Amino acid sequence: NSSYDTYVRNGLPVGPIGNPGMQAIMAALNPSEDEHISECFFFATDADGVTYYSRTLAEHEKVCREHGIGMYA
Repeated sequence: NSSYDTYVRNGLPVGPIGNPGMQAIMAALNPSEDEHISECFFFATDADGVTYYSRTLAEHEKVCREHGIGMYA
């Protein structure tokens, strides 16, 4: 029984997910003009802070496997 359990609680959980920072708000209002990034729906960041962008879920999963990100770590 946690206020973060979105399976049993309605709405957004408490904390950062429900309270974006100014950088997140500005990024949403002013998205990147870089064509590659603006066409992507997925991103992953490795342990060194390098961010990889992907257009499809298949590309995203491939990047994560290649760089040991997320469940592929």
